[in-house]
Amino acid sequence: QDEECWEYLDPNKVKRGPFSRSRMLVWYQHKMLPEELGVRFEDRMPFTPIKELFPPPLKPFESRPVVKPPPVKDIPIEACQWQYMDTKGNLQGPFSSQQMALWNQHNMLPKTLRLRRTIDTAFSTVDEYFPAPSTAFKSQPVVPAANAGKASYETPKPAEKKAQCGSTQGIGRCSFGQLGAFGFPLRQRHSRGTCQRSAGDVAGGEER
Repeated sequence: QDEECWEYLDPNKVKRGPFSRSRMLVWYQHKMLPEELGVRFEDRMPFTPIKELFPPPLKPFESRPVVKPPPVKDIPIEACQWQYMDTKGNLQGPFSSQQMALWNQHNMLPKTLRLRRTIDTAFSTVDEYFPAPSTAFKSQPVVPAANAGKASYETPKPAEKKAQCGSTQGIGRCSFGQLGAFGFPLRQRHSRGTCQRSAGDVAGGEER
């Protein structure tokens, strides 16, 4: 279906449209749309010159446009918020860098854990964000290649359940030997019917 979704900015910076792809193609073929004309096909997009959306050998309004991902913002590590994908494909978080550093110090973050900052689109690993000799979640993270130019737009499934044992973000379950959100056993001990975490685990709130 030839949807009317294309817009352009005229010389007076007035937005025109929306128009169908076929109409834009006819205008372009008749030299009515200059290469420098700013166009877009989504409201979220900035107006981009035709020659940048369709670099050679692409044919404007016939080939699929090339959309560059927005630049990744660089924010201080203290202000970063993190998300990770658990073993069931559920998105967990966001968590502060301080919280992530604590879990990492106690070896609670597997090497293969897929995580990202909330400003990123693609998932990477801890080592990709913090290559040696930097310190995970304390040094300034680098921008992994996946977020620098080849962003992933997969949509994770939302977390369906809250974790027990005082945590609201899925880090542990109140039962010795069961798996936490990462798919690895958590070090827990029971005393007088309550669930207590060992020194290596994250302190929760009151038992529910």
